[in-house]
Amino acid sequence: MPNDTPTNSNSQPRISLEMAERMLNKYDEDKNKLHEFIDNCQMALSLVSQANTQLLFTILRSKICDRARLFIKNRDITNWQSLKQYSLDGCTDRRTQGQWQFELHACKQMANETVMSIANKVENCYIELLST
Repeated sequence: MPNDTPTNSNSQPRISLEMAERMLNKYDEDKNKLHEFIDNCQMALSLVSQANTQLLFTILRSKICDRARLFIKNRDITNWQSLKQYSLDGCTDRRTQGQWQFELHACKQMANETVMSIANKVENCYIELLST
């Protein structure tokens, strides 16, 4: 099977803009999806040629919708690093590590809560604690 991904002089595989666009999901200010969106954008940007980076940045800006788009609409964001930082600053929870530790310690199962539900709550809190 032929390899349809062009390579550069450093023999790193490169992908087309169309393929990179397929890697990008829409982002609508769902805080749980922000890191997934950022990871997908970074992967896509690392796989396109340097000449296509600005075009891909324009495409990924178009993947931002709803309230998240309103936040960046009138901002002077011209590159991926500034968009990423602005998104992280504006959309992530600003709790400290101590606050996450307290919340994790305070997690307890309510009478009407399933084991899976409390497990998900504890896991999400633990992940947030590790990422602060």
